[in-house]
Amino acid sequence: EYGDWFDNVIGYYEHRHDDNFLFVHFESMKSDLEKVVREVSLFIGRELDNTAVKRVVEGASIEVMRASFQKDQEQNLTEGKEAVDLNIFVKSGKLNQWKYSFSSEQNERFDNFYREKMMNCDLTTRYVVS
Repeated sequence: EYGDWFDNVIGYYEHRHDDNFLFVHFESMKSDLEKVVREVSLFIGRELDNTAVKRVVEGASIEVMRASFQKDQEQNLTEGKEAVDLNIFVKSGKLNQWKYSFSSEQNERFDNFYREKMMNCDLTTRYVVS
């Protein structure tokens, strides 16, 4: 429904050297969100002070995103719009949770599929593909 993940990532990754494009890994945000917020702010030409960076980091928490999504959902329902499953867009916010969603066989099949789809792309991962 939302397109192929591989096609989306590879399509965006091809623009990583464009002046108007910043490619950020989820893993980078998880390891040092403050650093990534500062990089993004510099990229868009708006340096943030420490207070603003702290507000952005706090606002990017999984709890805040869930609450915001829930508020939007309630507004949509009030307006008669269709509800969207929160779990489609907001997962656990933790790294490598996919490992616990697949059986060993599924993990192996995915690893092979990943290698095949990404063979012509030099995008590196920050997680281990066995």
